[in-house]
Amino acid sequence: MKTMLLRLPVPVTQISQAVLTKCDYDPDGLDVLGAALRCKWVVRGSNETEVAVKTLRDDVHSQNDINKIFNRIRREMYVREKLRHETILALYGMTEGFGILPSFVYPWMAGGSLHDYVKREHPNLPARRKLDIPLEVAHGLEYLHKRDVAHGNLTGVCFDYLRYAKILTASLGQHFP
Repeated sequence: MKTMLLRLPVPVTQISQAVLTKCDYDPDGLDVLGAALRCKWVVRGSNETEVAVKTLRDDVHSQNDINKIFNRIRREMYVREKLRHETILALYGMTEGFGILPSFVYPWMAGGSLHDYVKREHPNLPARRKLDIPLEVAHGLEYLHKRDVAHGNLTGVCFDYLRYAKILTASLGQHFP
């Protein structure tokens, strides 16, 4: 994997597996790309930050499969490098040791997925908040589209601990130069 990360088009923060503690598997985090693990990241000695380690599916059967996955990671990193917005989920970096492929490290979204959040909170949500959710997502999509990025899958919307919507860009579609 280190060779893979060195060949990426942009610098990537490499997070050692030694500073990540596996906590639990998030069954709702399974999608076409892989699964999410809820972990603790020991930052600067003793501070812990909850993170999601997004593992990639490791159904690799040939060098061609590895090349396809690497190209997908390269494309993701190239697009991600340019994205800085409050409605786009930040990427902390990448790590190894959670399978044969590299894994993405994101902030943990304590509020869960859009589906789970709405299902759980709908009866208690004020009308104004129900209107704010699609607006937050629309602002994120507008930001992406202004940068010629098409989002490939809007199931990648989740909520932080303050209950603000964030778009997970690991399901980004294409960048149109």
